[in-house]
Amino acid sequence: MAIIYVAYNGKWENNAYVDHKLKVLMVLMDKTCLALKMQIAKFQEVEETETSSSSSSVWESLKREKENMEIITKGTSIEDLKENLIFESKEDLKEVLSMIASKQKFQYRVPKSDKKRFMARCIDEKYEWYLSVRVYKNTTMYKVCTYKNVHTCSLEFSNPDHRQVSSHLISKYIQNKLGDPKVEYKTNQVISDVKKVLGVTVNYQKAWRAMQNARDEVLGPASDSYGLLPSYCHVLKKNNPGSVTKIMKDSENRYVSCSLFKIFGLYLYNLLLLSCKLKKYIYFNFFFRFKFLFVAYGVSIEGWKHCRPVIVVDGTFLKEKHGGILFVACAKDGNNGIFPLAFGVGESENNEAWEWFFTSLKEAIGGHEELCIVSDRHLSIANAIKIVYPKAHHGICMHHLKENLIKRYMVVGLHDLFFKAARAYRHSEFEKYMSEMSSLNPKIKDYLLEIGPGRWARCLYPRRRYNIQTSNIAESINSAVKEAREHPILKLLDELRKTFQNLFLERSKLAASIFYPVTTWAHKEMRDKLEKANCMEQDFVCANNMIIASYFELIL
Repeated sequence: MAIIYVAYNGKWENNAYVDHKLKVLMVLMDKTCLALKMQIAKFQEVEETETSSSSSSVWESLKREKENMEIITKGTSIEDLKENLIFESKEDLKEVLSMIASKQKFQYRVPKSDKKRFMARCIDEKYEWYLSVRVYKNTTMYKVCTYKNVHTCSLEFSNPDHRQVSSHLISKYIQNKLGDPKVEYKTNQVISDVKKVLGVTVNYQKAWRAMQNARDEVLGPASDSYGLLPSYCHVLKKNNPGSVTKIMKDSENRYVSCSLFKIFGLYLYNLLLLSCKLKKYIYFNFFFRFKFLFVAYGVSIEGWKHCRPVIVVDGTFLKEKHGGILFVACAKDGNNGIFPLAFGVGESENNEAWEWFFTSLKEAIGGHEELCIVSDRHLSIANAIKIVYPKAHHGICMHHLKENLIKRYMVVGLHDLFFKAARAYRHSEFEKYMSEMSSLNPKIKDYLLEIGPGRWARCLYPRRRYNIQTSNIAESINSAVKEAREHPILKLLDELRKTFQNLFLERSKLAASIFYPVTTWAHKEMRDKLEKANCMEQDFVCANNMIIASYFELIL
């Protein structure tokens, strides 16, 4: 039995590898494959000896000529090319040449490009502009041998759609504008910036690809972020005691992420073992499979014990190239402020995703006898609540219901009547406004009764919702990370961490400065109500006024 991780495809002949460029990352073998292990080690030793002897002589020669050489490295900006100029790689040469061509408003074609040379000519064969570059000695660097810098191109070849202004080149110009996740930089802004800087008009697709390339350069490839999630969650829990993080893998429980095996792994693994004539071998698939993520900070779990038993949930889509949905759960604290409870990431808003999110939330913060959950009318949310929180009351956001009602029945005055019915404190007032809506269209009343008035009308709530009739607080969190939703998942999680960390820091400072027995919001509410009550004339004693008055006599 053998498990061999290889990174280069060699040729197997007569029980030995004849390609000395074989790179073995890890070899786990039993005694039956000991000979194979020794043979691979032998070829690796030969390769290292030959490479070191040949490269040392080359670099000694380069060291002697270093004073007379001008080497262009990655990111270096020059105005124009010249003969005897040396580039570290062909990619650096192409990048510099494309920038010069775009700034000087000419285009070129590449008649020859291989491992040893690179040639470029003017797009029109009648004109003299010409560039010839060759490999410098035995290195991977390229030296400019011939350069005829003569531009006589007609306006026909200086058109606005410049072929050398690629998405890769544009990404170099816009990288400095993508570092801050709070600054939204859109594709249309890329088009206008390229027009100003290079004088070239690019189409939307090229500008979008440039944005993706720039994000990969600045923030790292989006795919790699998923492979770093386990490490990020481990560090998060270590530095934030009491925090809960969960990662849901695919049905086959595959977890390892390695970009090498996406290219070589599976094919070379089978090829190597079959060439060794091993009858029994294990087949591996090393692709990372991410499904769901759940995060609840320790301070949120502890703070939930002092919040109102109403949870508001919402989901919003992610804008990075892999897509997905950001799930958010929050509540209101004693100071009537938004209190984040947990968040998660999933593939889409389906029954499985919401059920897994609610299950993870229940395991993290527990349940409550008087729990109420407020959301929009997404069917998957309702199905998940019935399974995970069967005793909780599921309320509907009245703003979402209002939007659906107006789209279905476009009647003048419906907007105001619906809000009056939803906010009514007395059942008689509710019936009055429902009758007025029915007079506009009889189907409106039937539609609202079918949904269930107890889910959206204040006077018919079976439990206390503490005046939380919308899902606006969850949508406010989504708006706070609007720009970060375009970034890789690791950057999104870190932006959420910073947002919540700053929020909790401000709240802790505010709490430390309060000397009342209640929060500042509750103190202000009672003071305002007492002032209004003192301006009223009444012939009976109000118990609430006596309680509020006693409170202010106590603290004053």
